[in-house]
Amino acid sequence: MRLLSVHSALVLCLLAASASADEEDLNVTQLGRLDEHFKYNDVWGYVAPDGREYALVGEDAGTVFINATDPTAPYEVGYIPFTQCLWRDIKCWGKYVYIVTDCQGGVQVVDMDDPENPVLVNEFGASFFGHAHNVQIDLDTGKLYAVGTNKGMVVYDLAVDPIDPPMIKQWNGGGFGFGDPYVHDIHVYNGVAYLSNISSGYHTLMDVSNLPSTSIISKKLSGAEFTHASWVNEDETLVVLCDEKAGDRNIIVRSLANPGNPITIADLSQGPGTVPHNPFIIGDVVHASYYEDGYRAFRIDAENESHEVIGRFDTVTNNPPGGFNGSWGCYPFQPSGYVYLSDMQRGLFIVKLNEPCPSSPLGVASLCDVSLRDIEMGQAPPVLLLSGADMDTATAVHVGEETFPSAQFDVQDAQVIAVHIATPTKPGLLPVTIENPFGLSETRYIQVIDPAAPLLETVPENVAVGESIVHTLSSDPGDTQFLALSFSATPSEIPGKVSFAIGNGFSELILLPAFPAGPGGVTTLPGLDIPAAGAGLTVLWQYAALDSGASLPAATSNVTFTIVE
Repeated sequence: MRLLSVHSALVLCLLAASASADEEDLNVTQLGRLDEHFKYNDVWGYVAPDGREYALVGEDAGTVFINATDPTAPYEVGYIPFTQCLWRDIKCWGKYVYIVTDCQGGVQVVDMDDPENPVLVNEFGASFFGHAHNVQIDLDTGKLYAVGTNKGMVVYDLAVDPIDPPMIKQWNGGGFGFGDPYVHDIHVYNGVAYLSNISSGYHTLMDVSNLPSTSIISKKLSGAEFTHASWVNEDETLVVLCDEKAGDRNIIVRSLANPGNPITIADLSQGPGTVPHNPFIIGDVVHASYYEDGYRAFRIDAENESHEVIGRFDTVTNNPPGGFNGSWGCYPFQPSGYVYLSDMQRGLFIVKLNEPCPSSPLGVASLCDVSLRDIEMGQAPPVLLLSGADMDTATAVHVGEETFPSAQFDVQDAQVIAVHIATPTKPGLLPVTIENPFGLSETRYIQVIDPAAPLLETVPENVAVGESIVHTLSSDPGDTQFLALSFSATPSEIPGKVSFAIGNGFSELILLPAFPAGPGGVTTLPGLDIPAAGAGLTVLWQYAALDSGASLPAATSNVTFTIVE
């Protein structure tokens, strides 16, 4: 999965900020929408082996399968009917989709071998439990957890058989102690299950690393004692949990420094009239659906136990807060970074959470980010999104050697431009600029990758200005290779740009795209963005070892990358 890179401060929010029905959207752009069914519920995502992205949306009587590869033009590819029900939940493992309802039936299994034609291949579990409120899958082990059933939490092993898996565990409260052990929702990661025991108000951490054996790690009341759902970040440092009722402390973040006693470090509540529903956390960014108040994104500062609102989007305007209509779910895990929102009355929304980008003093378009940043050679993205400020003043977009006048691109809003580009046929960096009446914006880059080329990766390191990373290149005659350089930059040394002076032991080192060589065989690459102060950066170049147009003999030499101001 891809981590979203969202930059610094926008609007600091008080610990219990009052939400307003007429709040403006903040740093979120609607890219596409599809509404062809009735009474929607949850939403999830699927990625095909070739990179095509799909939104899976629960509906009153079935599940809608939507190709969202071009976020500006989603289209339906399939519909799998099931028991009519307000509550439907969807998860994926491998090429299969698993669906449950809280009204009747077991687990539907849908084969996505041809993602444009999803096929129902089985339903299992119905003979044991009569319904399930939610389904979750441990992606590392293939264990499927059906929760909210009339038989408690039931676990199946997809690794044995993904279509008709054996049941390996039933848990109905053993070791829980006092309180109702009913599991309403669950997230399983790295051997730990995070249980939302809604009726008793507890949030429980359970060791499931040695199934069928389980044990309770900790059990603690949630902020508003009606724990609906939770999610842990990939570093297992933070967990976000929400209570499905209006009021304060109904969505909080806890530190997992001591899993036996998680400590609350942030209260994300948006006011006494707001109701959160499904939260997720990626790194230090929380994404949450908020019913009548739409979608919210927060950045968590664990060290200072604070947070800020970095994104806001209402799927329905002028709704009074506190109700249970509107935004049911959000899905922020697609590799593209686009977020799927399901609105109970209005269907699927595809949105982009934007980097905050300062406006130009002249009030003209300034470019801060391109998406997607990596493209495989021969497989152009259906749309390239350019993010910045005052984008509605742009007069032209330049991508590589192509120029797109305003009639050939779409201004989504003041932050985002969408442009369809030609299929790239050569690897390398494509420069991207925005033209406005006063000239050109700063340049951003798209990396075109040849998937057939070998990839050499260095170990991430901390690098300051003047320091170097040395990579050993072994070259056979005529080799053309890729180099992936990953490192963490020292924030005090490199505030936002980084350039590389490259020296090597070959008589000539050709970088694609070509940059002018300096004295002594040193090539300086132009400044590239660091996503955030101190954040990791991966730069990928193609390079070839040549000598006056002829192939070098087999050789080994160091290629030194030095950070320069």
